[in-house]
Amino acid sequence: MRSVFREDHEQFRTQMLRVFVDDCLALHLRRELSPDRAAMAKLNATEMQGRVLDEFLQLHGG
Repeated sequence: MRSVFREDHEQFRTQMLRVFVDDCLALHLRRELSPDRAAMAKLNATEMQGRVLDEFLQLHGG
């Protein structure tokens, strides 16, 4: 049961990041995306990628 909770939690966090990145893309298309917000999106996406990969590697016997 714990693995299901972990997967759901990571899916929720990934979806939250996706919404943020989509908002940044919309701002970029309107030429309103600030460098700070772009850097925030990149940092969060990069850190989440590593965290999710590590989590699932540990979950599936890595």
